[in-house]
Amino acid sequence: MKRIASLLCGILALGVLSAFPAGAAEPVLDAFGKPLSSLPWERILCSGSGCLRLATYLQVQDRAVGVEDIERRHLPVDPRPYFLAHRELQKLPLIGEFRGFTRPELVLALPRQPQGILKTDPENGTPARKLQEATGIPVLPLKYGNLTGHRDDLYASLRTLGRATGRQARAEEVIRFTERTIQDLARRTRNLPPQSQPRCYVGGVSFRGAHGPLSTETDYPPFVFLGVDNVVTKSGAKGATRTDVNREDLLRWNPRVLFVDLSTLGSPAGTSALDDLRSDPLWRDLAAVREGRVYGVLPYNWYTQNFECILANAYFVGKVLFPERFRDVDPRKKADEIFRFFVGKPVFAEMDRSFQGQALRRLSLR
Repeated sequence: MKRIASLLCGILALGVLSAFPAGAAEPVLDAFGKPLSSLPWERILCSGSGCLRLATYLQVQDRAVGVEDIERRHLPVDPRPYFLAHRELQKLPLIGEFRGFTRPELVLALPRQPQGILKTDPENGTPARKLQEATGIPVLPLKYGNLTGHRDDLYASLRTLGRATGRQARAEEVIRFTERTIQDLARRTRNLPPQSQPRCYVGGVSFRGAHGPLSTETDYPPFVFLGVDNVVTKSGAKGATRTDVNREDLLRWNPRVLFVDLSTLGSPAGTSALDDLRSDPLWRDLAAVREGRVYGVLPYNWYTQNFECILANAYFVGKVLFPERFRDVDPRKKADEIFRFFVGKPVFAEMDRSFQGQALRRLSLR
């Protein structure tokens, strides 16, 4: 009887715990580590790389009362789904420069004063404590995280942001959707024989701007989710790090399949990864180029990581490499399904137009 009673108590306890979002009881702390009161915030500012993207995921972008200069630019190639879905953000007042260089005097001059400031990379740009001191407005520091080694940081920030804005349920919804998606990708590629895994490479990955074919990611998340043989990782490079490889190394690794991050099209004319692959005869020695296995993927990184693009790219990479395992997937429709969930609108067609119709497709190098 004692054992049964103990089991019942455990089941009841699990039921009670599952009724509340993870971390719901934790206080929300400002830049000085003090608990915040007067929550939820209905008027906010987003400072730092990717901060407004996270706010959009939680559907509170309409609470922003000002934006960084990057949100007010008109770019021919803008690879940020959250911005494409919410161009009204361009009309908001300026609060400073991008990468978190928020200017206190601009904040204090806003016609609608924020109740709080959300800040990713709190020590970059205008440090969080300095910003809070100068404005008298609470600043909420957030870690941006990623979908590989620092997914816990991302989820913790979503939950903190959810508590600050009263969107705890949406934060948990975003986390569940992300986990289900990554699990689905892993399930589809489980137990693949090693010989079915072609050696792959992704080039043109952006970092503080557009780059050419030698810019890559050692632990490119779509490759990680699918267990893909990444020639850069196999070379001995470690960690989820954007890096430039040597041309000679890439030629030696000779990937069978090459993916090009289309953020490269933001490079000056004639310098993109596609321009390089088309014009430099040395690249014709690559098996992927010689045999026509070069594909365009959505921007992984533009004002830090586009998590929705990463997940969409993973389905496309899976479809290219393991078509039998992804027979039911139309990558472009899947991308819009993911975009609709994260940013509220299916913006794939608009993105694809800016990439000259080359997104999630085989590329012609002629």
